[in-house]
Amino acid sequence: MRKCFRIGLLLLIPVGVYSQVVSGPSGIRWKSAEILPAMTVLEAHDNRVQIDDSGNATSDYYSEVSAGIEVRNLPARYDLSVSATYGYRFYSQYQSINDHFYDVSVSVGSTENALQWSISSELAKTLNYNKTYDPDTGSGPETILTDGIPRSINTEGEVAYVMSISEKTTLVPSYSLQYFYQDFEGLESAEWQMHSVGMVMNYAYSPKTTFMVGGYYEIQVNGDEAGQIVSVGVGIERVISDKTSLRAMVGYGSADYDHSGSSRGGLADIRAQWQATDKISIYIFYGNNFQPGYGGNPARMLYRAGCGAEWQLFAKWNLGAQVLRSYDDALGRGNSDTLYGGARHFFAAQCRYTMTSKLALSLEGNYVNDEEPVNQTVVSIRLSYAY
Repeated sequence: MRKCFRIGLLLLIPVGVYSQVVSGPSGIRWKSAEILPAMTVLEAHDNRVQIDDSGNATSDYYSEVSAGIEVRNLPARYDLSVSATYGYRFYSQYQSINDHFYDVSVSVGSTENALQWSISSELAKTLNYNKTYDPDTGSGPETILTDGIPRSINTEGEVAYVMSISEKTTLVPSYSLQYFYQDFEGLESAEWQMHSVGMVMNYAYSPKTTFMVGGYYEIQVNGDEAGQIVSVGVGIERVISDKTSLRAMVGYGSADYDHSGSSRGGLADIRAQWQATDKISIYIFYGNNFQPGYGGNPARMLYRAGCGAEWQLFAKWNLGAQVLRSYDDALGRGNSDTLYGGARHFFAAQCRYTMTSKLALSLEGNYVNDEEPVNQTVVSIRLSYAY
């Protein structure tokens, strides 16, 4: 399916530099399927394993062992993928909080005809504070970050019809839905759903440039807050050169929530990629969108901005780093009433050594500044095997 970007507005973009494509080593072939097993062993130190009532943090070393498998069909009229991962974490001192984690997902879709569709569902339990926090996946729902152990269910679906008006122009009506449930140990759960209908017109100005104009109407519902959002906008996807590309979407949206009131404002989703050299690539992004509140908190506008880089130092050595700033502004109540209390900063860095085509060793560091009494730093060594 044409990639659907929704950070504040719905714009369906032709397959291009930003589309996600299944890549990596070929797996084990069995009839009409491809099987990819994987295994990971990890040793880490976390300076914020727990925070007590006084705001003091405890640190500890922990070990993880996990195994997983992905099964996907070979090229056909539809794409089907099923994956599962299970692991266990062992703490050195605080063994009472040893726990397991898992991730099971399935996705299916088709792009062969004018009627294009996809549906996916994921059931996960994570022990990592920011494991599922990906700032460039779309408009939400925003995964609620907490030191509690979260379990979540996320189901997404989309159907779109690509109508060719002329050789360069297509009109694409679409409908999408999302159901999200997140549960915590000792904290209130969060549940919400989204339904959205949209229309976008794509104009292929040249092989390297596509213009878009469109809008959407969306209903957001959760246990504490329900709202309606209307947005219109324009966008461009431009392959500037063999090494540089740009995607920019800007628009204006109006949100009306039952408890938090109404709000209007500009919306954007901007991402640029630059292949600085044959071995160095850099990207930057910015986006904002409306999000409902939960647990009595107000709805808010969520802003994200960040950058990342990757450097192939030598033939088998890769370095990478990512920086993210996330900020939420409560609707009509001022910054002091935001869901998370203001800005959060994330920094991650990796040094990866590819030992063989299937075996890799990496040193990773993650830093979180989230207005908790103590910032979190996790340093880990990971040995991973992927078929």
